[in-house]
Amino acid sequence: MRLTIALCSLAAAAIHFIVVQEHLEEWWGYGWFFLGLGAYQGLYAVGLTALKPRGYFGYAFSGMVVNLLAIALYIITRTSGIPLFGPAAGEVEPVGFLDLTSTVLEFLLVVLLVGSLPPRPERGHD
Repeated sequence: MRLTIALCSLAAAAIHFIVVQEHLEEWWGYGWFFLGLGAYQGLYAVGLTALKPRGYFGYAFSGMVVNLLAIALYIITRTSGIPLFGPAAGEVEPVGFLDLTSTVLEFLLVVLLVGSLPPRPERGHD
């Protein structure tokens, strides 16, 4: 399952890298955001494949948090507008094929990460 999760992360990263230049032309902050998110997702995928089982929970949790934040920002920018920063602040972004695809990949990644967590050990009842 880790390989599937890593592939979702790599695909989302690739999409974010594809749109970096376009967003840099709009405003440097937008471009650097996509560059940073793409770099995180790409490195996350590599780390996921090399990770030892002992550190998996924390690593999986960090991936869930970052990707859930990316999904939340996507929803906000498509419904309420770009929050606070840059020349397009307050403007609602249109839904496009690449951005929707990356969001679906991020959602799938989170679902798979949750499903990949080991079951919690049962606690004794006193």
